[in-house]
Amino acid sequence: ILSLLLSNWGAYNYPVANFYFLPSRIWELFLGVLCAFFLIDRYNKKDMLNGFFHQLLGIVGLLMIAYSVYAFDKQTPFPSLLALIPSTGTVLVILFASPFTLAGRILSIKPLIGVGLISYSLYLWHKPIFAFAKIQSIAPLDTEHYWLLIALAVSLSIISYKYCESIFRNRSILNS
Repeated sequence: ILSLLLSNWGAYNYPVANFYFLPSRIWELFLGVLCAFFLIDRYNKKDMLNGFFHQLLGIVGLLMIAYSVYAFDKQTPFPSLLALIPSTGTVLVILFASPFTLAGRILSIKPLIGVGLISYSLYLWHKPIFAFAKIQSIAPLDTEHYWLLIALAVSLSIISYKYCESIFRNRSILNS
């Protein structure tokens, strides 16, 4: 709770430092720890969560994340108390989206799985691509250039996933 309060205070007083300051972000990590404990306990009880409330909570989690994607912008103080919306949504999805729930089935759509598979490579590629483009450009980038850069980042991410990440995910290759 103190970390969350510090995060909210920092969002309005020292926003850049607050983003990188571990004490103001530890509450988010703590949510992940709580998820892990809950999932271990659920696994030990062999509990298959697929009742009405689990269906509802999975969908609410997806809606909270979607709301954050569309409602938050550069003016939104983040992380702050507002970060509870996507963070809680993520917790709900982790805990209640299973193959037996609507949220789990939505997240199992092939294109979403594909995005998930390349997401780490995309995370790594997008920053240098956009940073170099902004450095090299005299004028601000227009929408067409952004789409080209996105296509480049996605293409490099697919290549990275196929020729780097997937090799490390294949234990038979690593064990030989």
